[in-house]
Amino acid sequence: MTAIAGVYSSFGKQLSQTKEALASVVDDAVAGAAMNVTDDGYVHAPEVSGGNAVAVAILQGSLNGKAAWFQQRIQELLRRAAYDDGRATSAIREAVSELDLLRRDPNGGRLSQQVSDIVRGVTELSGEPGALHELWANLSPAEKDALFDWDHSIGNRDGIPQIDRDHYNRAHLQELRDAARQRLDLLMSAHGAVSDEKSWSKQIDTIRAEIAGYDNVDAQLSAGSERPRFLSLIDGNGHAVIALENPDVADTVTTFVPGTGANLGDVATGVSRAEAMKDAAVAADPYKVHSVVAWYGYDAPQSVTSDATKSVFAEDAAPKLDRFQEGLRTTHEGQPSLNTMIGHSYGTTVIGHAASGEHTLDADRLVLVGSPGIGVDKASELNLTGVSSKETSDHVYSTTAKNDPIRLTPNFIHGPQPVSNYGWGHSFDSGGVSGPWYTLGWNVDSHGGYWDPGNAGL
Repeated sequence: MTAIAGVYSSFGKQLSQTKEALASVVDDAVAGAAMNVTDDGYVHAPEVSGGNAVAVAILQGSLNGKAAWFQQRIQELLRRAAYDDGRATSAIREAVSELDLLRRDPNGGRLSQQVSDIVRGVTELSGEPGALHELWANLSPAEKDALFDWDHSIGNRDGIPQIDRDHYNRAHLQELRDAARQRLDLLMSAHGAVSDEKSWSKQIDTIRAEIAGYDNVDAQLSAGSERPRFLSLIDGNGHAVIALENPDVADTVTTFVPGTGANLGDVATGVSRAEAMKDAAVAADPYKVHSVVAWYGYDAPQSVTSDATKSVFAEDAAPKLDRFQEGLRTTHEGQPSLNTMIGHSYGTTVIGHAASGEHTLDADRLVLVGSPGIGVDKASELNLTGVSSKETSDHVYSTTAKNDPIRLTPNFIHGPQPVSNYGWGHSFDSGGVSGPWYTLGWNVDSHGGYWDPGNAGL
């Protein structure tokens, strides 16, 4: 039912926008240019008659050319509507067939041998997104539920469709929050018997922060009533991934990787920035479905002065981000989406490690915002799926505000900054943030101002 609702929410909006655009073009052709538009999108100019044959020919040619332009635009929109309608129809049919399977369940709730072996520990569930997706597509609802009972974090596995990930992860979020509240109650009730007050207080603060993190995630999911949001990952280690719109059916899929200080207490900031980028994408091309993912799926450094200078956080995050992107490709329906990775600050360093060395990142474009360096010396050292090293720089974009103090980061920490060095692809302007100025004109507010309304880089 959630899948069907998501289809109506996403594609209903797209079809409505296409219809409005189509009506506007037809009105221009019919009312504004006195053209005749047929139901199948062909446009015919009125016949010109008169005395001067040359003038008539010139005018007729001009009208015919205008009719051809109207026709091209109308038929593009008709094809777009048919394509979206076809994808929506396919998705709804798939969901309805699963509802039907629930109704009649030919196995009577029994598990296949393959699933039974996984649950009993005889065989392992594949961690490879492609293999998992193939298995998942052939499971009954009862078998999916059995795997959730076996592993309550099943929704975190890359290769499972977003609809199912969201379904099981929302249930797991509630379990994690309830378990944390129970631990807090037990600690509070034991207050009178503790021997180390300082240690007890620290444990209390840690659990309260954990509960607050879960509450923050839940609040962001609840805030998406008008635009569906999907919980692609949640665990008990401070990680979450929230997608705006369903990446599996979107035309463009953008993964945003935040930097230093990112944690579940800060998840609202990342989702807000994802929302700003999604709005900008819709404004740029309202006739496509755009999904933006806030990827809080790694242990980000929490200190600018010490942790952020280390590469270990990016090295640990690299395989996770690499596998997540592979999963997005695997579960996507229809024609391949345009997949973009956008990193901010240390998030760009994470992207660099996920696209270098033994890793190959499945992304069409990389956008590096306020980067201190990404761990490689040049763009040609990055590995993007299907892109040769000679062409990599054409797929890399970077921007750093002129008064962003991240520019002071020396090369020996994370390598050269893409925006300041030749051969790093495309750079674009993001201005700077006005406000209190600091030593030598640097402004710390610039480092977080890239998503402010009106920023040129946004």
